[in-house]
Amino acid sequence: MAIPIYREACDDTGCKVEIYYSEEKMEEVLVSVWCLTYNHELYIEDAIEGFLAQKTQFKYEIVIHDDASTDRTPEIIRNYEEKYPDLIHGIYQQENQTRKNGTDRKWIWSIQAQECKGKYIAFCEGDDYWIDLHKLQIQVDYMERNPECVLTVHDAVIINKEQGNVRAMHPYNDDCDITSDEIIMQYQGILPTASMIFRRDALSADFYNLFLEAGIGDYPLQLWLMTKGTIRYFSRIMSVYRYMIHGSWSKRTSSDFRNLIIHTAQIICLLEKYNRYTNEKYQISILNRIERFRKHLLVSYQRQLSLEDFEKMCNQYDKETSSLYREGFSEIEEYFCQFFNSENERLFNDIRKFCLKYSYIFIMGAGNFAGIIANQLKYSNIDFMGFVVSGQKEMQELYLKKSVWTLDKIPFPLEKVGIIIGLNLEKWTDVLELLEKKGIKNYLISSLLKGLMKMGI
Repeated sequence: MAIPIYREACDDTGCKVEIYYSEEKMEEVLVSVWCLTYNHELYIEDAIEGFLAQKTQFKYEIVIHDDASTDRTPEIIRNYEEKYPDLIHGIYQQENQTRKNGTDRKWIWSIQAQECKGKYIAFCEGDDYWIDLHKLQIQVDYMERNPECVLTVHDAVIINKEQGNVRAMHPYNDDCDITSDEIIMQYQGILPTASMIFRRDALSADFYNLFLEAGIGDYPLQLWLMTKGTIRYFSRIMSVYRYMIHGSWSKRTSSDFRNLIIHTAQIICLLEKYNRYTNEKYQISILNRIERFRKHLLVSYQRQLSLEDFEKMCNQYDKETSSLYREGFSEIEEYFCQFFNSENERLFNDIRKFCLKYSYIFIMGAGNFAGIIANQLKYSNIDFMGFVVSGQKEMQELYLKKSVWTLDKIPFPLEKVGIIIGLNLEKWTDVLELLEKKGIKNYLISSLLKGLMKMGI
């Protein structure tokens, strides 16, 4: 019989780290670090060094899957594998499997099931990395003491490569169990993928067959695991999430409207399927989440195409994805038709009448609401001069390829200027007071803006 071992030590920050393992278990691989990588030559060393730096009282392995990278990523992995042959195992694809299999993710989970030996799987993609030497020990230690816990996650630093800023993701203030509603809705944003450690035996054939066609792996996994036990969050920052880097999922989805439409259809199908699988146990949260995804797509769309062209586009994407997400595309089309067809024609009438009264039309604001109104004007062949802002903050020179002025710098007689408000409802009172103070009386709070606010966009 194995002898129980209990130890208590302090980490580098002075926090206690508890260990409770048997001698027998310490000889086995308890954790498999699972790293997916593709063209990450600039980042993969940070990831691997973070794996190697872990201080644990148990044995772990590092399994790195390279999806036929065209840069130096495979070479870098091989160099590490040669240095640490008993710890690192590289898998090198000759053909890009993501491109070959499209949005179906079953192949990658199949490889993981074959190659990973650990009781627990720790995720970290090749462009993220760990910054806490005790990350594995802390999370696994908790899961060993709490067998009802199937997934642990933690706080992380997010580096936005596009905006050049760094901040803590900080979804929750303290250590806590995350509720099912919070997992589904993601009120505080996504849970960092590089923070996830889960029990391998919590997966089953149903997970592989039902939930891996969404094009992403972490969100379906979280939905699945929350039906199998508790999910624990640690407020300690232990990893870094690189956001909006070249070639990343976040960059591809945000910069390409096609990818965003397909992703939205995938998520709608995933959630509808999940709702049926769970016998509508979480239906209210699921329907609210679907609504949030549709509204996000609507804001991103900003009436770039006619409804007819939009429907053609959805049909084309449905064919490209072999009709796997037809249910999702149909819901998107119905939602857009409802807003832009019947209701929006009525909502836009007051803007048309307002624009006929004045020689120079401006939109106040330079964000989502202003963008939707601007594209509606463009779609209706109504020209406008540009955007105006209060000038209280640093302003951009152009928005949607139109000039942005401060209220003090409008270059036309104010009696000939009409301003359409394109700002959040909460700011209207301040805005109207500001306009009055500047002597501007020709403004419109449109029915379209009120409609957007009513929809909660």
